[in-house]
Amino acid sequence: EETTSKSERIEFIDNVLEEYEILDNYDIIP
Repeated sequence: EETTSKSERIEFIDNVLEEYEILDNYDIIP
């Protein structure tokens, strides 16, 4: 049983992507 819902994952990923925007050297693979 998953404890993380899809919406929570999307929210988390969105926050991570915001931080990753600063790291231009990082390749983000979904």
